[in-house]
Amino acid sequence: MLREVEGKMEAKMEMALAKQREHAPAQAQELIPAPQLAALQRRLEALHSAQLLSEEELYTLEDLCADYLALKPSVTVGFTPELISEAATLSKLISLSEGMQGMAADGSFARQARRKFT
Repeated sequence: MLREVEGKMEAKMEMALAKQREHAPAQAQELIPAPQLAALQRRLEALHSAQLLSEEELYTLEDLCADYLALKPSVTVGFTPELISEAATLSKLISLSEGMQGMAADGSFARQARRKFT
């Protein structure tokens, strides 16, 4: 009888997880679009190559990207506070790098990235 109850509970949990995955919007799988993340990483590398970011600063900013990517698979079971926090931080860095308010000049962007994120 105990096995039967456990089996039913497992089945219910699996159905609930499947339902949550099914109803999650497709965009929820990617809080930060891959092209934006790749563009940011390329710009950080270019800033480092131009000696506008030190190796330590580059690594700190790369760690933001890596931390987000490490948490990204957990989206299949919902947004965790850690994922939301990492995505928010990374979004701020990406916003600074591109868009209307983006820092076009590499020196300015490097200085602001250093000031806010390292």
